[in-house]
Amino acid sequence: MRLQERIDAALAETPAMRTGSTFSDYDPTRTDRFDALFAHASREGGVAGLERALDAFDDAARTADPLALRRDLMVFLARHQDVARLGLRIPSLGTRSPWKTLPSKRR
Repeated sequence: MRLQERIDAALAETPAMRTGSTFSDYDPTRTDRFDALFAHASREGGVAGLERALDAFDDAARTADPLALRRDLMVFLARHQDVARLGLRIPSLGTRSPWKTLPSKRR
């Protein structure tokens, strides 16, 4: 699987993830942060480093809150210097969570 496809798949969200999660961006007591895990895994840099960070994501996905994990991966990808250099991108909200977006009503 290509790296961009792995990013797209990792950041995809389902309604079940939303209802089963206790994650909130507004919770100052949140202790399950994964940014250090991703940074440590990607220390090698380049494609190999990003692949290792996504491997760490896959490992953590077995037990972690799915929304907290996805949010931290998105922040990590937005800040990582190699993402833009390699032409990678964070998928749009419509791609990540199509059930959250509705077409506008035309009058």
